[in-house]
Amino acid sequence: MSQPAPASAHDDHKQFIRTMVPRMIILAIMCVVVQALMGLSYMGAFGKPDAKNAPFLVVSHHEGNAGYIANKLNAVEGQPVRATISTDEKAALQQVREDKVVGVYVFNPSKTEKKGSDDLYYASAQGASRAQVAQTVGRNVADKAERGLKTHDLVKAAPDDARGTASFYLVLSWLVGAYLLPSAMTTAVGTRARSALGARMRLLLFAGYALLSGVVGTAIAQYGLDALRGDFWPIALMGAALVFAVSTFTYGLTSLFGTIGIGLSILIFVILGNPSAGGAFAYDVLPEPWRTVGPYLPNGAGVDAVRSLSYFGGVDLERPLWVVLAWAVAGLWMIWMVGNNTYRFSPQGVSEIEDDSVGVVGEFVEHHLPSHSEADASEAREPAEKDAGDADTADDTDVDADSDAGDHPAPRGRHAAPEPDESPRHDG
Repeated sequence: MSQPAPASAHDDHKQFIRTMVPRMIILAIMCVVVQALMGLSYMGAFGKPDAKNAPFLVVSHHEGNAGYIANKLNAVEGQPVRATISTDEKAALQQVREDKVVGVYVFNPSKTEKKGSDDLYYASAQGASRAQVAQTVGRNVADKAERGLKTHDLVKAAPDDARGTASFYLVLSWLVGAYLLPSAMTTAVGTRARSALGARMRLLLFAGYALLSGVVGTAIAQYGLDALRGDFWPIALMGAALVFAVSTFTYGLTSLFGTIGIGLSILIFVILGNPSAGGAFAYDVLPEPWRTVGPYLPNGAGVDAVRSLSYFGGVDLERPLWVVLAWAVAGLWMIWMVGNNTYRFSPQGVSEIEDDSVGVVGEFVEHHLPSHSEADASEAREPAEKDAGDADTADDTDVDADSDAGDHPAPRGRHAAPEPDESPRHDG
């Protein structure tokens, strides 16, 4: 017959349930929130792609013809393209080769043919969504004018990049490792470094990992697959800079906010960054706010840079480089700020602070806003300390009384009174 469990064991079980069950419920709710935000972001961005104000060029030797077609295009409801005109066909085609416009429609008037044929130029390397916009607009113009249309792909995507999305998936793989490494380090070595040496070691680790990640990712895309064009090292170094920036920023978030920083990095780089990166759908067909924020997140900046280096000769790299640099500087600033509060100007001086996964913000609250239990303990200690002080005073009084009675010799020391001379005195 089994013996009933002791009462203390039951109390321990109840305490465990009271402590852990609310935490597990909160964790489950947080996961549902992340799931809901991810579904909202991805379905909102990809659910209804609709081109708006995509740059488009209309070329003709007669400005009147080009202007007529451009005005018709700009008057289309919803304004899928923003059409401008040119009489220089060569310069217009260069705009396609530099990823400046989605397409060029060349109107070829003919005096001999009643129904002439026009030309449409686009670049499939810009991505399937932009190529589709150019082809749809060109076909509509030709059909309404009852003219023939020849299409020309000026910058073809690589054989293993049929939809022009290889740069997006390469950046996606880089970023997964970039925020996964500092997130995993929170379990292995804590959310933040406890010394300047520890912070420098982490940054060196991020730099080495970033370089390796850039080289491996580019090698897979160019040699393992035929998914990207361009020179190897510029793409690999761009990937290394991107990975270092995201790793540093994620490490800064975990240092500042503890484990909550991991959730913030997922919110920025996964929930918001991936749909707005201009990979699966170009910025021109994304709705707001993804269209606006995409180019200024590391995801979008990385896709733009890799695509430019791979297909378009590295043009317009200024914005992507500045964006990546800004995120890296923001991460370094958070690390520096946390370092000052952790191992330089902490309340304990330069001594180490225990890592409790709450981050510096949580520690600030703990140091400056003591809990009720600490206050109660402080109040409980005051009467005991007072009683102890009274007892010490009484003991000191007894000692002084005994000393006056002669039971104890006077203390010897630098300020002790000299002993009287007890030798017999002889009068002269």
